[in-house]
Amino acid sequence: MTVGEIMTFAEADRRYPDEWVLFEVIDDDDDWTKATGRLLGHSPNRQDLDEPFRRFRHQKPKALVAEHWTGDLVAKGYVAML
Repeated sequence: MTVGEIMTFAEADRRYPDEWVLFEVIDDDDDWTKATGRLLGHSPNRQDLDEPFRRFRHQKPKALVAEHWTGDLVAKGYVAML
């Protein structure tokens, strides 16, 4: 993990498959794959990002922060109906 590295959400998908990624959003975009963020942490376990989130929020209370899951949203063998 290179905390502080800037990347797009799409790059995080490729680099950290099936993990939660915590970003400070630097440049948002209607197409989330093009949004850019500063990496604050990543882990397969979402709760591992709670402490990095609290520390960052304390330092920059007004910054835009995003948590992003890089894996499949629907488990293999299942279908989502809307």
